Amino acid sequence: MADPSSSRRRRGRKHVALVLATDYPFGHQVGEGCARYAVRHGHWIIHMRPRRGFVGLNQDWRGDGMVAHVGLRDQEEALWAKPFPVVNTSSLLPGMRLPSVLPDNRAIGRM
Repeated sequence: MADPSSSRRRRGRKHVALVLATDYPFGHQVGEGCARYAVRHGHWIIHMRPRRGFVGLNQDWRGDGMVAHVGLRDQEEALWAKPFPVVNTSSLLPGMRLPSVLPDNRAIGRM
């Protein structure tokens, strides 16, 4: 993955990695929502990786933020220590310290 350069950051653009479970509808929808946000607001450059690409990205990502489907405790711990904001989109780990955006599964069950 290309290293986001400081010259691009100076132009006000944020490099955001998406590491999502796009094989599930929710992950696909999160990716689409992030893309819509980037188009409307024009200041995000999105770097997309499938969830299986998480390991390499976690080790070398030097961007401005990440939206990730975090399903393992060691992933959470590694991302918690990063110098950029991370937003989780997985409900697999109860009590996660990372900020999370999740569906309301109880409300979905009542529908």
